[in-house]
Amino acid sequence: MTDCNFLSGQFASQEKNFKLFQCSVANGTKEAVESFRYGVLYFGSNSDTRLAEGGFEETHRFSTPNINGNLQPGEKRTFTFVGPDVPIQMDADQIEIVVEVIGVYVSGSRRLR
Repeated sequence: MTDCNFLSGQFASQEKNFKLFQCSVANGTKEAVESFRYGVLYFGSNSDTRLAEGGFEETHRFSTPNINGNLQPGEKRTFTFVGPDVPIQMDADQIEIVVEVIGVYVSGSRRLR
């Protein structure tokens, strides 16, 4: 995932706040990807300090909806993601977004790879 940028606004669910952002995603595999699960980490710019994380917990995981037409091998698209809220004291422009793919679903399979 590259070129990740926060979108304006936030939303709440189950008494937690979340932030939306967009990233460019390229499929480097040999199979079409139907959807994927992911976790999100926020770091201070030019720092190894972890500011927030989400989507890795057993009870609260992030995943994309089914991708229209699937993400084909070698294809690159921009997607909107959900992540944890930005820490109050931080300017969103000063945060590096890291998305870790936990697993993918390929067309015709219901198993996470």
